[in-house]
Amino acid sequence: MIFKKNSELLSVKRTFSKFSLMMVLVIGGFLSQSCIMWYTGEPDPAQISIKKPAGKKFPLHYNVATTNADLKTAVRQGIDSTDLFSTALEHYSMLDYTEKEKGQDPLFVEIFIKEKSFGGLGIIWTYLTWYFTAALIPAWTEDGYNIEYKAFRYDKGKKNYVTINTKVYDTTRWGFSWLVNIPFLWINLITYSKKDILSLTTQDYLAALSRNDEIVAMKLMPEAGDDEMKFQDTLVTKKSDVYTNVRVIQAVDTYTMISKSGKVTLFEKDNVSVVHKGN
Repeated sequence: MIFKKNSELLSVKRTFSKFSLMMVLVIGGFLSQSCIMWYTGEPDPAQISIKKPAGKKFPLHYNVATTNADLKTAVRQGIDSTDLFSTALEHYSMLDYTEKEKGQDPLFVEIFIKEKSFGGLGIIWTYLTWYFTAALIPAWTEDGYNIEYKAFRYDKGKKNYVTINTKVYDTTRWGFSWLVNIPFLWINLITYSKKDILSLTTQDYLAALSRNDEIVAMKLMPEAGDDEMKFQDTLVTKKSDVYTNVRVIQAVDTYTMISKSGKVTLFEKDNVSVVHKGN
């Protein structure tokens, strides 16, 4: 009888110990999020001034050298917010566009995103203080992105793209973690995220191009001659819809189809059965 009571007592203690450990982990996890973060080096939205070019808009062709879908989306949002182009077409690379697509549209922009890493000892100290002291000891973080933009304009004489502008944005994300920060965590709601930074720098760069008259309105459609080869592609959807004598541009997850009339249609890659490129 005594043995049975001791076993029950031991079982209760074990259950209580497990529950206590779980509560400590939950509370510790909550307290470890007591980090206020903010960026420096980003452009001031109030200073972004866009000069609208006269005439018909043309498409912007671009490449973002990252596999991060959130960053790609942020760049696209930045492009769309400027309202400078008829559409924005993403490519695997500039070489892919010029060699495979035989691209000759006026402007191509390459975007390179390099993540800045925090020092090794700093990372160790930060994680030790966050997750093992429940933010009782202050800690800091420092990372961010170096974002490089390169703009190329098509030179009909050289029959190639030439560099017209380059700019690098050096942005840094700072973080300060401490238990007393908890009442002030709402500050994170009004500071920029990494997506905001990518969108802002994209807007700022394209706005600067517009003010420098680098975005000159040109005709999207060719008038005659060799450019007609742009409209010799065929696209077939999985619903068996067939489009001939069009220009098809392949991006990462989509196909963009341009007709001779200038109509632009976007297809998800999963909805396209086959694409035949013209010679």
